[in-house]
Amino acid sequence: MRNCPICKSEDIFYYTNGIICHNCDNITGGNTNVERKPRRQICSVCHREYAVDFWVSSEIWELATHRSQREDLICLDCFVRMADTRFVEWDKDIKFFPVALITHIRKCKII
Repeated sequence: MRNCPICKSEDIFYYTNGIICHNCDNITGGNTNVERKPRRQICSVCHREYAVDFWVSSEIWELATHRSQREDLICLDCFVRMADTRFVEWDKDIKFFPVALITHIRKCKII
């Protein structure tokens, strides 16, 4: 696996002549006229896209997450792993918000 030479992220997309980093938008390689595709939110922990967002109370969020990650976007899988590691009872008050890609694109005014 290659990493972005600028930010060292592994969230890269390979194309014919190089890579595109989705984290810092760095384009390396020959052709810079690469068509970019709209993307979903990306988890700051695992760097994967996610389609189902969620809400928990501030109290649960602070108990489950590390201080340095409290302002980050975190997917449900990573949140559950962090909360379970800290033995936080997160399942009593959680709300889920599935978001279609087109809804996310419109909300972010990408198109």
